[in-house]
Amino acid sequence: MEVFLNADPNGTTPVPRSALIESLPQRRQLFATIGLTETHLTAISQTTLDEHYTLVATEWAADLEGGDSLPLSSTFLLRREAGSLRIVLYLNHLDIVAAVREHRAGQSAE
Repeated sequence: MEVFLNADPNGTTPVPRSALIESLPQRRQLFATIGLTETHLTAISQTTLDEHYTLVATEWAADLEGGDSLPLSSTFLLRREAGSLRIVLYLNHLDIVAAVREHRAGQSAE
């Protein structure tokens, strides 16, 4: 079973790759609650650490109905194995559930 570390401000958890894939529809539903229309990569940087590992930092914009945008950032530690890259660590730099909750609270206050 392929496992990687998932980290965010709340802590770090080992996650089977299959669980990540299974969680994607719930993440999509979570973002739908705040009117997500599109998510796009706005910046990426790559640092080769050695012959096996590469660090990739990403910035994303989650475009929302009404013209708002929720900035997201994540960093990946990738390992080269047999000509492909495997995620070793997936780090979200913010608590996505809390960010969505805060955005919803801001919408209801308007």
